[in-house]
Amino acid sequence: MPIRTVAQGIRCQRITEHLARRKAGSERKRKQTLSQPAPSPTPGPEKPVLLDRFLQTASDAPSAPALHWDGGTATYSQLSCQAFRVANCLKRCGFAGNSTCVLLTGSGPVSYAGLLGILLAGGCYVPTGEHWPPRRNLSVIRQSKARFCILDPALLPVYRDLLPELEDMCIITGAGFSEKEPGDQPLNSSCSWLSCAACPGDRLEFTPSRSGNDYFYLLFTSGSTGTPKGVGITGNAVEAYFSCLAELAPVSQGERFIQLHSLTFDVAEHAMWRSLSSGGCLYLTGEDVRFMPGAFIRRHRITEMMAVPATGSMMLRMRVLRPGAFPDLRRIFFCGEALPAATAAAFCSALPEAMVCNLYGPTEVTIACLFYLVTKEKLAKDAINSYTPIGRPLPSTRIRVADSSLAPVRNGETGELLLAGSQLAPGYWDDPDKTAAAFVTADDGCVWYRTGDLVRSTGCGLCYLGRRDTMLKIRGHRVELAEVESALAKAVPSPFAVAVPRMRAGEVTGIGIFVPADCKVTDEEIIRQMGLTLPPYMLPDTIRRLESFPLNANGKIDRGRLRDMLTS
Repeated sequence: MPIRTVAQGIRCQRITEHLARRKAGSERKRKQTLSQPAPSPTPGPEKPVLLDRFLQTASDAPSAPALHWDGGTATYSQLSCQAFRVANCLKRCGFAGNSTCVLLTGSGPVSYAGLLGILLAGGCYVPTGEHWPPRRNLSVIRQSKARFCILDPALLPVYRDLLPELEDMCIITGAGFSEKEPGDQPLNSSCSWLSCAACPGDRLEFTPSRSGNDYFYLLFTSGSTGTPKGVGITGNAVEAYFSCLAELAPVSQGERFIQLHSLTFDVAEHAMWRSLSSGGCLYLTGEDVRFMPGAFIRRHRITEMMAVPATGSMMLRMRVLRPGAFPDLRRIFFCGEALPAATAAAFCSALPEAMVCNLYGPTEVTIACLFYLVTKEKLAKDAINSYTPIGRPLPSTRIRVADSSLAPVRNGETGELLLAGSQLAPGYWDDPDKTAAAFVTADDGCVWYRTGDLVRSTGCGLCYLGRRDTMLKIRGHRVELAEVESALAKAVPSPFAVAVPRMRAGEVTGIGIFVPADCKVTDEEIIRQMGLTLPPYMLPDTIRRLESFPLNANGKIDRGRLRDMLTS
């Protein structure tokens, strides 16, 4: 057996034993139920250790590469310099601790200088999508109540339609490594425009103050009411996740990490902090690389990859998973949607000495909270419905598989997965009603997050069986069909306008919509209207027109039959 495989087994055993020691209650009760009573999670550090580790590398190895992108590289010294300038500029502008600051920076290097500066100033960063419609970004900014934003002037053409809508915002530029200033362009007269380029980059002009309970980042996910909902994650929750990952999969200084995701997707946090907190180099990618990263991985000798399963499946279909194709790749993490067993097995065959790990976790529980270390031998007996198990919880997480009354089901029975522990978000941003519905107090007095995912316990931990509601995962992005239908209703005002998932080989590959045959709105206009409020990954890729809609026994539209029409 390869040495690396043995080491993986030892790490997995250590994590499992550590988790077992934390369980309370008798062994008999543990076997009867998947509810895991445990002591209340211990609080995290008083200040972000991840940020301190980044700054330590900047001090100890200033010339080490921190970021690489098409056309440039930034050392730890250069990145910390820009982050100090952002932080000092924010403080000069009256930025208070635990305030929110928006990133109008896309996925380029300015994003990382900006968010590090926001954290150094004691704030919480709020990413926006450079490919999102202006109205969606405006909704995110207004919901976040941010009065400050970091702008990359290189993206002025992208955000130009958004900027006039901002009110009394402090817009900070100058955080780039080769960026041009916006100049005298008339963008918004009600906002103040400042450059941080003149601020000190060798030190902070203030004493940093940050509590582990302060918000670290704020993301907005698809919401069932048609409006994105905010999920604020605290520093303690972030530290808990990466502390567990460090034990499961240690990282060496100088490793190379590929960033395949936008900062609007919490999976991006994994690659960023695994790299910047360990002295590694984070390789930023563009749209042309994100679903076919094979050549990029080989050329830059990437050592760790975090990807959605759709990326792995695409690599398998394109036949790039050949033995020896990626000799430097040591660890592959998958997260964001169900991982086909065939994809996981192909990676194990092509990289027999690498760690292949399936992670599971909703945004509300900080990136991921369950893990399954994949081997072909284990997968052959553990896979259910051709999907890789989601495995066991990290030590920072408690699980309960519950029935409709939130009571734990017996071992082996199907139920909804509830999650608790130190990675749990405080709730939904400025939305007590949604928080009360999703973050519930069960009979044990503990606050649990209701994932809406159906799971079953097996000998390898948990296996994912599907959704309790209509939430989908498309290429790793969480999508509420209700939000899609809310946009559809504005384009086609008819009760017979329905959105359903389009399936292929058991996987959700897109969204299809059905509208009445006599609808006067053209397909092109429907897409255009929906695109005013929805990001590209939520737009339908199929439109069907029906003379009559199938109904079920209750007289409701039969969505199951509509889904079947898309696969026929």
